[in-house]
Amino acid sequence: MESTENKIRLLAAIVGNEQLHPTEDDYSFYLKKDEWTITEVMRLFTTDPEKVCRLYDLIESSLKAGKLKPSRYDRPNQYHNNGEYWYYYDPFTIVHWAIVKGIMIPDILIDWHDQQLKPKQATQLESVQTNQPGIDVSEQSEEKPLTESERTSLLKIILGMAMDSYKYDPDADKNTATGSNTGSIKTALQNYGLDAANKTISKYLREAAKQNPNARPRKS
Repeated sequence: MESTENKIRLLAAIVGNEQLHPTEDDYSFYLKKDEWTITEVMRLFTTDPEKVCRLYDLIESSLKAGKLKPSRYDRPNQYHNNGEYWYYYDPFTIVHWAIVKGIMIPDILIDWHDQQLKPKQATQLESVQTNQPGIDVSEQSEEKPLTESERTSLLKIILGMAMDSYKYDPDADKNTATGSNTGSIKTALQNYGLDAANKTISKYLREAAKQNPNARPRKS
């Protein structure tokens, strides 16, 4: 019978097989599916077998805490999975969970997540405007977009402050700077009456790190 340890070893072997690393066509295929197995989640989230155990543990702990819910589950065969239930995940739910947790996942999944989120936000905005007829969006002034140079400089500032004050490490699988934990950027903002979504913080930190590949934390 397959133990949890053997299950993780199997997932790590799949992730570590370069022939099975997902291509853009693979992502296009899986992002059209209604649900993913844990094997598919691991394969799509990381190509580093060393990160599998940590990711698996995070998923397990979130399931037990009720912060992550599978779309369905079953017990496929008494001779497999050690009699444990096999979980299936809604793609948007599991990707959103990873972004909120500050887990580093491929940009293609983040971009897809943001595209899926826009219709939800538009529906919410429409609901607010319906309930508050005094709001006239057409009268709101358009903000002047940042120039490329201004955006580049702003991202440098964000990255430098995150590394200096919050120990952000672009190469780390998980950072205390992201997420909602004590010592994170989000928590610091809330201390001053400000707020920003975890996915937004992670997105801009990733973009800043990508534009500044030589910027790395100093080794003590």
